[in-house]
Amino acid sequence: MGLQLTVLGLNCGTSVDGIDCALCSISQASPSSPLEFKLLKYAEQPVPSEARSKILRMIQSNAVSLEEVCQMGFLIGKVFADAALAFAAAESVEWNDVDIVASHGQTCWHIPLPVGDQIKSTLQMMESTALSTALNRTVVSDFRTGEVSVGRHGAPLVAFIDALVGHHDTLSRGIQNIGGIANVSFVPASRPLDVFDFDTGPGNVWIDAAMRHFTDGQVQYDKDGEWAKRGKIDGEMVEEVLAMEYFSAALPKTTGRELFGDASAHVLIKKGLEKSLSKEDIVATLTRITAQSIVDAYRRYLPEHPKRKGLPDLDELYLCGGGGFNPAIVDYIASQLPGTRIAQLDELGIPAAAKEAISFALLGAECVLGRSVIVPQFVDSRAPVVLGKITPAAANWGDLLGKVAGFREEAGDELPVVERMVLI
Repeated sequence: MGLQLTVLGLNCGTSVDGIDCALCSISQASPSSPLEFKLLKYAEQPVPSEARSKILRMIQSNAVSLEEVCQMGFLIGKVFADAALAFAAAESVEWNDVDIVASHGQTCWHIPLPVGDQIKSTLQMMESTALSTALNRTVVSDFRTGEVSVGRHGAPLVAFIDALVGHHDTLSRGIQNIGGIANVSFVPASRPLDVFDFDTGPGNVWIDAAMRHFTDGQVQYDKDGEWAKRGKIDGEMVEEVLAMEYFSAALPKTTGRELFGDASAHVLIKKGLEKSLSKEDIVATLTRITAQSIVDAYRRYLPEHPKRKGLPDLDELYLCGGGGFNPAIVDYIASQLPGTRIAQLDELGIPAAAKEAISFALLGAECVLGRSVIVPQFVDSRAPVVLGKITPAAANWGDLLGKVAGFREEAGDELPVVERMVLI
């Protein structure tokens, strides 16, 4: 019995400005067959400004009451539910056709590298019952905690989809996301199971913080890198920041707003102003930090290209995330990687804007199947684990179980990990 699921993936990134909604068809003829994937519909729904302010204040202040924490999960659940309902209305989605709604919620805190008496942990907030009740659909959520439970970092959590989408028989490829935080997956030629991923450092988070600071919150990001183009880069500040321990740390490594957030951005802004840098100079400097940290990571963690001495083994680089459209970032990366073809992720058949929502849709399907995904290289543990927590909805849980049970019977005790995906 083959598998056929329709899954709505939802994602809200570290900038908390919008919720990506991706309705996906996921099918598989048999447990040993390639997975077949089709993006049915995609759109972004805005996060209401009041909710966004509350979420960001909680994350940025790291000082909230239990009263606020009590409410936040339900608030985020309602924001996600409202976004899903608005998406369905705009795109004429029939809820009876949707088997699963999948989202990790909002990442609020992340401790992948504990210090002192900290323990490795991660916190994604979204009350899944609030989402399930509002939509009357089964919800799968909170994917990162499964990774952390077996000793891994719980992020970037995209190596599996990058391996499935980005593998090539003769070309080594990188898939670089430049969101609030920047992360990359490397897929060696002909060896997709040798994929590895990590966070390169800040993406847009410091740039966006500077834009808000200098425009009193009126401008959220540096559109087309215009401010960065007008500014002069302070090389001393760039090198000082890139000397931080994180950038040279051994793999695996992940990071977040705890290290590269608004607080540290304002320290750098203050330092730049003390050096009499203009606001454009500061934005240009923060932009170069992002771009150079990405290139430095390639040089540090990739083997040398067999035909291009002194350059990383990277034949093609595919970009996604808002920073992938910033010429001040992209042009610098291109200048440092002669011979590497740079393109948008869309060329591989996955719209860049929808990638993370698609990732969660796939993870939601794998969770209800009880199937692990590809475990990347350079991790603290190779233990397979099923990611996600299921919140059943009475309206469709029985039907969903029936679809899954027939497919699982063919595989026996354990479903093999998916190693190939076909885009249709």
